[in-house]
Amino acid sequence: MKNPYPNEKFSQAIETMATSPKPIQDRIADAYLNHIDYVNPEDVPEEVRYQFHVVNEKMTKVDPVGNEGSVVASARQLTDNEAVELANKIVLIADAVRSDYFNE
Repeated sequence: MKNPYPNEKFSQAIETMATSPKPIQDRIADAYLNHIDYVNPEDVPEEVRYQFHVVNEKMTKVDPVGNEGSVVASARQLTDNEAVELANKIVLIADAVRSDYFNE
């Protein structure tokens, strides 16, 4: 049986992005910190592993600022368009993870 954890974490990440009243950058940071960051790359289907890598890179590319970690600092530097593009990548990955889990 496949590991349900990646599917659970990505489902929670999508819920976080969809239901929070915060700006998109903050929603992505919350989804990443509370859910996506806990998923191992090898638990993501190979066809979206590169996209997973891109999300990880974008969310950790800025050095920490003050009390903010690198994820929050990275998210704050995203434009609205970049944040929407990143959210779309997260949804794409979540769909692939869900499909992979339920199509064992």
